[in-house]
This record gives sequence, structure tokens and C-alpha cells, in this order.
Amino acid sequence: MECEKFIIGTCQTMCPLDEIKMREKEGRLHQLESAHERRTEKYRNRKLQTAEVGKMIKEYSRPAAGCHVPGPESLRPAPVLLKTVQYIFNKLGTANISTFNPVINSQHAQECLKRLLVLYDEVQGTYKCREEFESIYLLYNLGDVNALRHCLDLNRELRKARRIIQNRLL
Repeated sequence: MECEKFIIGTCQTMCPLDEIKMREKEGRLHQLESAHERRTEKYRNRKLQTAEVGKMIKEYSRPAAGCHVPGPESLRPAPVLLKTVQYIFNKLGTANISTFNPVINSQHAQECLKRLLVLYDEVQGTYKCREEFESIYLLYNLGDVNALRHCLDLNRELRKARRIIQNRLL
């Protein structure tokens, strides 16, 4: 593996400050991320929520065709990601269930899982959890021809891995 292929995140907050400003201006704050005060935008004369910076979490967005790879200032290093995940579990553990959208959650989980599997192929190496994630993908997509094709396209060693076979039988 070549080090220059990887970007080291430098964002030390759960959400980059540029994104906070943009989402605040565009009125795209989640109710759990905003302070309870509203301010009036001068040039459009509309009420906007004020972001509570310590509660803002980087919004998931698909990379659009032709867009550049995000810079290090918008990527969080591992300790900040861990802090973010812990915050989400502690915040959502007491949140009202009505704020949870199972369809969006499922779509995001699928997209993240697919991206991980693509990265496994793009960045050659041995990964101790790959078998489990390949199994999760297959189970998550039972009956989907593309998922079965993906599994059959895996190299023989991975396809015959004991953990994948055990998970298929469960």
C-alpha cells in the first residue's frame, strides 16, 4: 500500500465548520442539531435556526459525478469519528423514536456497506473483518441477483471462507 493514496483527516469537530455555516444558511439543520432560537436572515427576511456547533454531525452526502475528493479539512480522524459515534449513540438513546427514519437508515447502511466492499477491492490487502462484512452484505440482500453475483465474483479463497459459509447456513 502506498501512503500517498490515503488522505489523513484533520477536522477536529463532528461537523466541519464550512458545512455548519452552509447548512445553517440553507436551513438544513436537524432538530437535534439546532439551538432553540431562530434568527432572521437579512436579505431574504426568513427565520432560520441557529446551529448548536457541539451537536452538529457531518451530513452524509453522495459524491456527485465529476466532484473532487473531499479534502483533509472535511474528514475526521479516527478519534473524532469515535467521539462522534459515541455521541450519536448517547444522543439517540434518549431521542424520540419519531426522529428515526428506517428507510433512510437502511439506504445509508447499504451505501456504506457497498462502499466498504468496493474499498476492499480497490485497496489490496488482508482485512480481518472482510468475511463478516461480505456475509452481512449477502444476508442484507437475500434474493438480490446482484448480491449473489457479487458473492460469486469473490476470489475462491474468500468465497469459501468458513465464516461466510457458516453465516449462509444461519
